[in-house]
Amino acid sequence: MTANTERTLSEGAEDKIKELMKAGEKRALIDYLLDLEKFPIATAYNASLRYAGIMDRNPKTVEEMGKILLSMGSERIIKGAKEPKIVSKQAGSMFARWIAGLYPTFPLTKFETATEPSILKGSDKTRKAYANEKLGAEIIEKGIDLLLKKGNKFVMGQAKFITAGGGGQDNQFFEALRFVNSERGSAERIALIDGIVWFDNKFLTRIKASNKNIMSSLLLKTYVDGL
Repeated sequence: MTANTERTLSEGAEDKIKELMKAGEKRALIDYLLDLEKFPIATAYNASLRYAGIMDRNPKTVEEMGKILLSMGSERIIKGAKEPKIVSKQAGSMFARWIAGLYPTFPLTKFETATEPSILKGSDKTRKAYANEKLGAEIIEKGIDLLLKKGNKFVMGQAKFITAGGGGQDNQFFEALRFVNSERGSAERIALIDGIVWFDNKFLTRIKASNKNIMSSLLLKTYVDGL
């Protein structure tokens, strides 16, 4: 369900956003946008970055988010900040909106012939079927959240947002680890994990021990650029 009323920015907010964008002040821009009712882009870090000291302890995250915001342009930033409230029960909606802003999404035929980095359009089951039939992934668990092609290289991934430790949240984390630790298939496997994991030693120890492609979704573009 989507509310019809667009959010209203305070007087001078649009001019301030344009000023910070023009100056290229990444940290100042993020600080300002976090004070708005709605952060203009959907990322798992929006809530975490509001905690005192988090940005000082994670300069690389701030730098990556700043680059993405500056690349969007002021009009898209303002439009995103004005978006109406959305009520959704789809767990993957945040990631889907995020990834759609990074790469074009194509149906199967166009996906296979695309020369630019692109994403296979469809459900997680659609991506799973392609990964199994075309890439030999032998995935038997539930579907995958990302199937990306760059030239002749394929990347498939699981996306998780961990808000706390324990119970189902731990299960989500270990599900992503099992996925990325498997070597079945010809595609590169990545786990895009966001949230509390990057501030909790219990999770960090597991990530470092894995030595696999485990990263924040904010670093996906950097990873794909390096393929």
